Amino acid sequence: MNQMKDGKPKILIVDDRPENILALEHVLKDLNVDFVSAESGNEGLAKTIKNEFALALIDVQMPEMDGFEMVDILRLQKQTKYLPVIFVSAIYRDEIHQIKGIESGAVDFIPKPIIPQVLVGKVIIFIDMYLQRNKLEEQKEHLHTVNQELRTVNQRLHDTVNVTKELQGFDNISLFGKFLLERLGRQMKAGGGSLYLCEEKGLRLNSSLDPGHAPDFIDFPLKEKSILARAFFTQKPQLITDINQEVTVNSSGWEGYKSRSLLVLPLLSEDNTTLGVITLHQREESPFIDLDKKIGSILVSFSAEALRAIHS
Repeated sequence: MNQMKDGKPKILIVDDRPENILALEHVLKDLNVDFVSAESGNEGLAKTIKNEFALALIDVQMPEMDGFEMVDILRLQKQTKYLPVIFVSAIYRDEIHQIKGIESGAVDFIPKPIIPQVLVGKVIIFIDMYLQRNKLEEQKEHLHTVNQELRTVNQRLHDTVNVTKELQGFDNISLFGKFLLERLGRQMKAGGGSLYLCEEKGLRLNSSLDPGHAPDFIDFPLKEKSILARAFFTQKPQLITDINQEVTVNSSGWEGYKSRSLLVLPLLSEDNTTLGVITLHQREESPFIDLDKKIGSILVSFSAEALRAIHS
């Protein structure tokens, strides 16, 4: 369904005489709205299928289907059940027909000849109500999105706590590294990744999610401007949304790996010495986001404590 075009509410005008449609549009021309017109009740109903309207101005006396019949049908449709309708008529000006119009589902009844100021004033009220209702719906949708995100964050934090508890039971560094990388990769939905631990002359590969992409050993000093060097020396997590668009980072020591997104997490000791570094790659369309970096940082912080316990 086509909603507001360029942020403008839409008004449906239904009248079997084109000159009457033009006259109504002229009266309302200074309002910030879009007009959609129809010259019969059937055509008007068809317009409501693909458009969302703030208000409908409907002539009462039309051939084949009069305004009363059209509104009866509108009230049966889910998308138009609550569409505000103002009847416009040059003939049915008596109180009986005005009451009939209200009972059929119209919100107002304006006789012809139309007093422009009256019509404009009433239309403004319904347009304002429509805009306020849309704003409330947007706020409701935003709140729903925020709640979903909070539930996701809480679940990921819960999973992180469980992983940190499991890490406390390791006394073998190889098994520890494999478990940590697998759990972290699963948390981040990573397509690949590696865990390197520091030695005197460089970084030794401890575990890999996708063997063959990362070298067994990377010599010190680390390649200038590489993502590993940046994480190693800043001692801060590094997030690259699209590696192909990142011109400030060089390859970290291996060729041919074209990840879309990259997350690098340093492992730090109590005295802020870098113990190792974890790299995670994402090849899917959805790249790593800042939440991944924050969750990953929490997990590697606890992991560093477990790693220090193994070393001791």
